[in-house]
Amino acid sequence: MSETVRSDDCEASLWDLSRPARYGATEVATTSQACFICGSDNPAGLHANYDEQADGARLAHFIAQEHHQGYPGRMHGGIIAALLDETIGRAVMARDASAAIAPRELRVRYRQPVPLGVELVAVGRLAPADGAGLTGAAELRLPDGTVAVEANARYPAGGFAQERAPFARPAERGDDIKSAAANDQRSISLPGVSMPGTAMVRKQPNSRMCFVCGTRNFAGLKVRFYEQADSGVLARFAATALHADDTGSLSLAAIAAAMDEAMGRAIMIPYGEAIWGVTAELSFQIHRPAPVGVELAVAGRITSEKSRIFEGRGELLLPDGMIAVEGHGRYVKLDMVALGGFDPEREEWGVRPD
Repeated sequence: MSETVRSDDCEASLWDLSRPARYGATEVATTSQACFICGSDNPAGLHANYDEQADGARLAHFIAQEHHQGYPGRMHGGIIAALLDETIGRAVMARDASAAIAPRELRVRYRQPVPLGVELVAVGRLAPADGAGLTGAAELRLPDGTVAVEANARYPAGGFAQERAPFARPAERGDDIKSAAANDQRSISLPGVSMPGTAMVRKQPNSRMCFVCGTRNFAGLKVRFYEQADSGVLARFAATALHADDTGSLSLAAIAAAMDEAMGRAIMIPYGEAIWGVTAELSFQIHRPAPVGVELAVAGRITSEKSRIFEGRGELLLPDGMIAVEGHGRYVKLDMVALGGFDPEREEWGVRPD
């Protein structure tokens, strides 16, 4: 269950992304009606309203609801990152529409948890040019003006046409993945998904209202998590139109949240449910868009561990076994008592049958 941590040595996400431009050059304050971040017709979305400021900054006003939470009462870190991505992108697009694709780098520092049910403001603006494309910055502010989350992003010069290659990975790479899956005698098969792995040992718990795993969250992904014999976590889910961006592909909010959760839950294999992974840092490389309406798989595992920190790797796989997104994460180990505010009975924390 994703959460953010206040820590001076825990910088958050670094993303390498490649996506098409999302807004027309003169429509920076408009919305796509179905977009998860700004779509007015998406009942699951944030319904962020954007304003243009005299200095060129873009302001997003919104109120996060219960169905946007990770840890109870706190906004999910994956949704926060997607909101800041959107806000910076709008400010950058106002300067150069050809450069307004997803950033090559997005760095986010989570300073403190973000509450639900109060009006929040995200501010994005263009930063001074440094000769390597355009850069932008954003802040997420609490009602009292406190900066809860900060982000910095770099956008490549030249627009999407010059960035198309990383977005569409060469076919032979996908063939290698599918061939490896076919030749791996340990492969497991889920409905709609085939990928390398080992036998599933047990299913992990779900909660009531988490955006990722909440079984009663009408807006949630309802992801199911399974522990594997090789100490990995395998997750599966089928996103709906509620989780789409304004191109119709799976939104960054859903991608980041699901992969974050899968990597963070890997710590439950050696420690059980007493120790949780609290998100400190994430990095993603998006190679191709992921669809909604079909079952996808996310795999996560621990790559290194210290006394209070662990790191993990994750992959989002398409139904044919192609890797759509690769990710790495850094997490702080905290026990449930230290986190506080979590009532397993109230949150209906437990294993549900498939």
